[in-house]
Amino acid sequence: MGAAIFLRCPLVPDVNDSPDHLVAIAALAEELSGIEEVTLEPYHPLGVEKAERLGRQGTWKCRNFPLPERVNAWRRAIASRMRKRVVVA
Repeated sequence: MGAAIFLRCPLVPDVNDSPDHLVAIAALAEELSGIEEVTLEPYHPLGVEKAERLGRQGTWKCRNFPLPERVNAWRRAIASRMRKRVVVA
């Protein structure tokens, strides 16, 4: 229908940031028509402490923000495999 699509991709270190996953994101963005931009959304642990205070038990593997170098590596890995813009939220 011609709509502009912005593909938003939450990335969690050591959960869904493997090289294969990043390649798959790029392939999907290239395959689908209408995708104008891929937006990477790095994991943030801001809700973990609140969930724990509320008594919610979780199995949070990642308790820290990913380092900027890691986020930039994700962006480069995806951008190098496609022609569309890749940004970090």
